[in-house]
Amino acid sequence: MLRFAPYLAVAFLLGPVQLVAEDNPAPLRDCRALLKAVQSEVTRTPETTAEAVPGGCRFTQVGYLLEGMIEYRADAVTLLTPQLLATFPTEAVFKSADLSIQGLRILPRTGNAMSDYLTSHYSKPINIELVYDTDPATLTAQLKHFSFDAGDIGRLTLFARFSNFDNTDIDYTGLGNEMGVLHELGLAIEDNGLLASYVLPLLLSGFSYDEDPRPVLAAQKIAVSTAIRALPESLLSSVSAESLVRFVTAFPLAHGNWTLHFESEKGLPLSALDASSLDDFAALLASDARITATADYRPD
Repeated sequence: MLRFAPYLAVAFLLGPVQLVAEDNPAPLRDCRALLKAVQSEVTRTPETTAEAVPGGCRFTQVGYLLEGMIEYRADAVTLLTPQLLATFPTEAVFKSADLSIQGLRILPRTGNAMSDYLTSHYSKPINIELVYDTDPATLTAQLKHFSFDAGDIGRLTLFARFSNFDNTDIDYTGLGNEMGVLHELGLAIEDNGLLASYVLPLLLSGFSYDEDPRPVLAAQKIAVSTAIRALPESLLSSVSAESLVRFVTAFPLAHGNWTLHFESEKGLPLSALDASSLDDFAALLASDARITATADYRPD
């Protein structure tokens, strides 16, 4: 799991941290020193800047080159967190942070027809925001706000609340081994092509080149819809169930507005997200769990 660590998002654009943690490392001098500390992987332009802003640092025209083939470039990256320049050299995870990535573009560098196609489809700017807060003493955490805004093709927003959540444990070994309990989750999607552009390619990557994914996806849609309708009314009302079925049926052309809200004071172990089926997942839900969903589907 992400552990809410914006290091991952910073590494996404500024490159992996190359510092060697010391027992008592000195704070970085300024935001330019922070940029220099990760310069081995960062891509820059003559317009690249690093400047202090209240609560943190702002970087402009920075990017990250993945395996020499795809560049992730942003107009601006702003990271606000307490004691940023002192904490960064220690390689400790930030207890709280407000991260903003503006004008993010995915720019393939293969120089062939596929590169041209990907550039035309994915070079549109994306804005990402991540705001979280954790309390190490009580092992509680809040994902206050996450948004993925792709402009005219749609946006996704998310918030969540956790307990028994160790923010310092960033060694990911699979969902089945995740600690932490989810108590609340809110998801909203405004789709004008968002899922078809950014989610469907990830799903299709799991199929072989000569395999037709349509029969498999159609069968999965039927199985998931049947399982959703079988969930108890105490967990999911018939209206919410049909909203979810409409979403599943419409995917990936889910043009419209969709919301999902989960809440449980007893909570859901994060390891349950590794359940092999929707039935197995439902069996792990606490008795006080409630799920609501809405759908405003706009057929083409």
